[in-house]
Amino acid sequence: MITKEESLRKIQSLVERFDEQKESYKKADYNETQTRQDFINPFWKALGWDVDNENGYAKSYREVIHEDRVKVGGATKSPDYTPQYIVEYIVENTVGALLNRRDAQFASLQ
Repeated sequence: MITKEESLRKIQSLVERFDEQKESYKKADYNETQTRQDFINPFWKALGWDVDNENGYAKSYREVIHEDRVKVGGATKSPDYTPQYIVEYIVENTVGALLNRRDAQFASLQ
């Protein structure tokens, strides 16, 4: 488990690196993938997230799912990062709620 002080130190280091080299990051050839690798993933790691699935979990057990598919207002969206707790919340409050209602209906028929 990462400590609060270690997280802060890592994030401060990212900010300093960006500040020192920000002109190169503003160039057109510096793309989203490079930004993710250089700053976004290290930021989430500094907060203790297992962004790279170092634990080797199957997709349904990972802390973070990359480029997941999520239905929003009838449209399919692909967020860059989906923390597992959000996936669990969505399932519990959509599919889970439907299954609970179905189970209650079947129980009342018995």
